[in-house]
Amino acid sequence: MKRLIRPTLMALTLAACSSPTPTAPSYAIETTQLGPNPCRAQAEIPTQQCEALVGLYRATGGTGWTTRTNWLETTSPCTWYGVTCDGGGVTSIGFYSNNLSGRLPEGLGRLANLQSLQLVGNPLTGPIPASLGALKSLQTLILSVSQLTGPIPASLGNLRSLTYLSLEYNNLNGRIPESLGNLANLQTLNLPVNQLTGRIPASLGRLASLQQLSLGSNQLSGPIPATFGNLGNLQYFVLTGNQLTGTIPASLGNLENLNYLRLDWNQLTGIVPLSVAIRGGIIQGSFGGCSLLGNLGLQIPDQPQYRAADLDADGEICHLPFTAIATANAP
Repeated sequence: MKRLIRPTLMALTLAACSSPTPTAPSYAIETTQLGPNPCRAQAEIPTQQCEALVGLYRATGGTGWTTRTNWLETTSPCTWYGVTCDGGGVTSIGFYSNNLSGRLPEGLGRLANLQSLQLVGNPLTGPIPASLGALKSLQTLILSVSQLTGPIPASLGNLRSLTYLSLEYNNLNGRIPESLGNLANLQTLNLPVNQLTGRIPASLGRLASLQQLSLGSNQLSGPIPATFGNLGNLQYFVLTGNQLTGTIPASLGNLENLNYLRLDWNQLTGIVPLSVAIRGGIIQGSFGGCSLLGNLGLQIPDQPQYRAADLDADGEICHLPFTAIATANAP
């Protein structure tokens, strides 16, 4: 997220009342200003979409939001802070460090026109609503830097229009759903700094449009799927800081567009395939990011064909030094 909305304070001034009746608290005015059902007084968007917005406001402590301009104060939901509409429906919701707290409501799944949902840097808790899988028009889903828990819903695999999925810096656990391999249009998949476990699904190798894959700083185990060699558009690939085992698939050498590779601090073993060493040397030589450090059982043979891949001639490839290994053992 390059755009950062600066928090502002909105003061709510109540007119002095001559009646001895006690003044109602400000939140009561906000929730009743348009009547018990604020959505009956508007005709700008479908009622169920308006109700979904009101449900988000109430479930995430709207009265405590840093900025809440127009929310439940006007009959034009499309002017409510953070909401964008087009064609008679809500197309975008975006809140950055706006103090949304509590759980995300399942009612968000009723926003049928939604193309972008970006909630970043808010103290949200609880699970990701499975109902988000019903948002067929959704292209961007970012729920980052929060306190979300539970597994990633398998229903997100239904979002066939999705191009950007980022759930980083949360407390999500469980396995990465196999269904994410159905997201044929996905270009970015960011899931780092969570508590995800189990094997990386081989189905992710079907994401032919993928350019960025970041799964670092989790508790993922098992081998690196050889199917990742099919990700011909991949440019940024990070699996650092997991518990991955086995050898590095030679198929990763097929990733001709790769310019950033981090497989460091896992439990990988064996000899680095020559195809991967060549690719790593190209990345390193072009000042890209490349690291295989922290894999104590991983080796790069000190042999001519590997030395030729060391474009910097610094005696390392991706920060892993050459090791004297019998030629017969080299792949």
